[in-house]
Amino acid sequence: MDAAARERISDLVRVVIERRYGTQRAFARTTGVGRTTLHRIQTGVPLRGDTYRRLENALGLPADLLRYTADADEQAVRRCALDPDLERWLLTRFGH
Repeated sequence: MDAAARERISDLVRVVIERRYGTQRAFARTTGVGRTTLHRIQTGVPLRGDTYRRLENALGLPADLLRYTADADEQAVRRCALDPDLERWLLTRFGH
């Protein structure tokens, strides 16, 4: 996964946390996802595949959405049936 893919994932995670939890601290406290994991995502450090899956679950995101985001796979994202505002925002990050 390249730096641009990790940046797209970081942006998506940040936006979802802000919308649903307000702060990273509230998200970490509520879900048990460590703030260290969040810091790694923000700084572009690659994570193991199972960490992405756990993060999707904690965020309430469809399975594989982070992979689709990394791949900039517009069609796969559309099949996820996201909130329309979130989907529009995410697709603009793909730069197509």
